[in-house]
Amino acid sequence: MDSMLANISSSVIKRAQNADPNMQRCLIENCSTSMAIQLGHVYDRKQTAHGHGMDSLEWNWGLVKGSLHLDTRRNVFFVGASLYELYKRHNWSLVPEEKVVRQFFYEDGTRPRKRRDFPKLQSQTFKYTFLPIKDMEDVYINRQSEDNTVTIHEYPFSGFPTITSHIHPVFVLLHLSQSLWCINTQSYKAIVKQYPWLHEMRELHTSWFAELPDNADRNPTYMPSHQSQSLSTSQSISDDDISRTPPHRIPVLTTQPSNEQVVGRFAANRPNSPPLSTRAAPRVPQTYPSCGEKREPSEVIQDARPNKRRRLLTSTDLKRHHEDYQRSNALKDADPNLLRGLIENCSANMAVQLGHVYDRKQTAHGHGMDSLEWNWGLIKGSLHLDTRRNVFFGMLLLLND
Repeated sequence: MDSMLANISSSVIKRAQNADPNMQRCLIENCSTSMAIQLGHVYDRKQTAHGHGMDSLEWNWGLVKGSLHLDTRRNVFFVGASLYELYKRHNWSLVPEEKVVRQFFYEDGTRPRKRRDFPKLQSQTFKYTFLPIKDMEDVYINRQSEDNTVTIHEYPFSGFPTITSHIHPVFVLLHLSQSLWCINTQSYKAIVKQYPWLHEMRELHTSWFAELPDNADRNPTYMPSHQSQSLSTSQSISDDDISRTPPHRIPVLTTQPSNEQVVGRFAANRPNSPPLSTRAAPRVPQTYPSCGEKREPSEVIQDARPNKRRRLLTSTDLKRHHEDYQRSNALKDADPNLLRGLIENCSANMAVQLGHVYDRKQTAHGHGMDSLEWNWGLIKGSLHLDTRRNVFFGMLLLLND
């Protein structure tokens, strides 16, 4: 099921701005907000919708049930768009200091602390080390200094400076432990050899997401006496306070079936339905009673070249064709730069993506498209903005700037 969460409020951004010691500059590159800096989550806020996982974290972290809000300022940071894309792919992560990590384990260093002994870290800022996890060999990072000089850091980023941030180690360790699950044993051992205090990260992850004890709901520190009556209304608490995060989870607005589930149900309920095919069904004229007349759908020009088809008229058309066209070999063959970033000439590992010279959304502005087709000597309805002559490869950060 796909869940829709409440939008990030302006108060979340203000709380993060007030807490950030780096003045909203990119945490990694230290560049200013003019370089497409965005608000990112250390631990993905979408995990709010996974109730059992949230229950486990709240229990093992010594929290009250339903109180973990992933929009807390301790879970958000400012980062460049391209680097954040790599972060979400678990290509890199952050490593807390050894003395901080060891506080989450008992004295023997192997057993994660339980709920009753979970550490309460009081520091307002923490120090971290940048850690490449996977597919970072072709990536370089331009980091600005206080005097605006720029230092280029290349893999394996051994000389990268220590990072200071307000984000909390628990969220950093969540992302880090997930990232370490994504790599093979050899890579994992290489990282642990460099940072021995990460040896038990997988065990820490397993412990934090362990099943709750059967009597958890009878524990007054987890489920206070008033909590059972207030759980149903707790999500209505205001999120406008810029000084503190509301003591409840991010509200889950709706839970909808995923696209795959919808297609599966539709296929299952069709009477005498033949096996699903990848071929598109032929278009048929549709009657619209409210208009009082039949509207003929636009016909597709039967041309195998993707830039010779009809205009894309709906958001569904735009999204589907955009996804298909990114995989088109025709575009790859047309690019003399071998899919590297047009401006920085960086490899695809640097979160390079497809960009449009002229915004493809302008397709929806029919009068403007009519004018272009007329003045350019084209046939009406033939201008396709996904033509390879209107697209290029560039870094996400530069495309969003």
